[in-house]
Amino acid sequence: MLLLQPVVLVVVVLVLVVLAVLVALVVLVALVARQVVLAVQVVRPVQVVRPVVRPVVRPVLVQPVVQRLVQLVLVLLQRVLRQWAA
Repeated sequence: MLLLQPVVLVVVVLVLVVLAVLVALVVLVALVARQVVLAVQVVRPVQVVRPVVRPVVRPVLVQPVVQRLVQLVLVLLQRVLRQWAA
């Protein structure tokens, strides 16, 4: 039973790491896509006859969330390593 607990902790930590990496990749792809869209708009400006009223959208602060997830994964990994060393 004692061998099972560290294995479960390692699996949980690995799953959290994979999730953090996936979130980071999604954020990176979104940022690159946004830059591409902005670059295309600069090259070919859209001619608008009348001004388009757009709703105010608050930016989602994804980067602090990703940083917090990475910190959490590192703390969990540190605890697992301390348990194995003990």
